[in-house]
Amino acid sequence: MPVSDMTLPKDIGPASGINLILGLCLLILAAVPALPVVTALHYDGLASVFRWPALFNWLALTTVSLGISGVYMLVTPQRVGGNVWFHETGFALSIRLFFRKDQTPRVNWSDVTTVEVLLVGRGDTVTIRTDQGVVARFSPRFFDVSIPEMMARFRQSAQGAGFDLVQSGGFNLLLVERQVWHVRRAAPTR
Repeated sequence: MPVSDMTLPKDIGPASGINLILGLCLLILAAVPALPVVTALHYDGLASVFRWPALFNWLALTTVSLGISGVYMLVTPQRVGGNVWFHETGFALSIRLFFRKDQTPRVNWSDVTTVEVLLVGRGDTVTIRTDQGVVARFSPRFFDVSIPEMMARFRQSAQGAGFDLVQSGGFNLLLVERQVWHVRRAAPTR
């Protein structure tokens, strides 16, 4: 039974600027194969295009495809990201990715056994497990809050549903950190 006097935490929205960063990186990457093509055009002129070795055609094609992809990323709305919406008994999760199927689980705290956080730089992951297995595995970089803030909101949500989310294990090896959080029913208050 949810605790009625607890307020729900603020929902977590998607990270902003993912398309901007990816688009700029693709445009910078397009400059690498463009350099020999532009240099050849500068010194040999436009007529030399028909006498180019095949390598220059491939470099020009790579430049154009990376450039178009970069501009496309800059002008289109952001698709990649994640949202967490909190409700009285748990939360709903929406994770949108580029090339993999979107995840949209609805999770109740009574079903969750552990939340595992693995911090390894760009490969950070959060894994939510139930008795039946993994409900969701996602990268926190898709959200607009940091891991400590995300875990604080998860703890507040669990408390509101009558559960405690407590850190029960893990390790820290400077470059790799693992946190294991267990969900247990909150002790009744008098």
